[in-house]
Amino acid sequence: MKLLLLLAATLSLLVAAPAFADDIPSTLRLDTSGALPPGLTLEAVVGAPGLKANPGALTTKVERVMYWNEGNGANLAVFVIVDTRSRRDGEEFLARGLYVTTFSERDGVYTKQQAIRELVQPCQFDLAGRFLPRSITLTNLDNDDRGELTFGYVVGCRSDVSPDTMKILMLERDAKHALRGQTLVGDPEVPEGGTFRPDFKGAPPAFLEHAKKVWAANLK
Repeated sequence: MKLLLLLAATLSLLVAAPAFADDIPSTLRLDTSGALPPGLTLEAVVGAPGLKANPGALTTKVERVMYWNEGNGANLAVFVIVDTRSRRDGEEFLARGLYVTTFSERDGVYTKQQAIRELVQPCQFDLAGRFLPRSITLTNLDNDDRGELTFGYVVGCRSDVSPDTMKILMLERDAKHALRGQTLVGDPEVPEGGTFRPDFKGAPPAFLEHAKKVWAANLK
């Protein structure tokens, strides 16, 4: 019995042990069950203002939870979508919020690191609001003790064939870098959109190169 307890304690230490350099991506674990980690509330992820709508018209979905270890210990990122339906003058409107919140965790206590919020205001037409699953990656391009979480999403409300807003974000603990632009629409010979503005000031060149590759792989 003592041997089993010793093995269990040793395993728990290994799981919680910080990772360094190239080991950081290898510790990544993905959960798409739709459940939040024990002890973490939706309010902590989304924030109280994001949940003030009429409860009967509000739906929430935990898209995924990512876990990894880095120099400061255990880390996680929670991806959530919140929809709010409303009616005005007999018409139905849909508003959507995309939330990505990162935490460090120790002994069941979560410390918020970054909170990304993207809101689509009440829309009567075609609402776009989705994460880009193939964009979500964890890297350690600068080979330090901090992982880089990359993800993208598309948002918009339109009644015609025009581009939506598209963003690729790259988070490294408390730093944020971004490509902000538009989706690509129209005739392939005369396309509209597809361009971006980079905001990677002070970041290693490898960060921007990675983000550009992610943008190209998800552009449509």
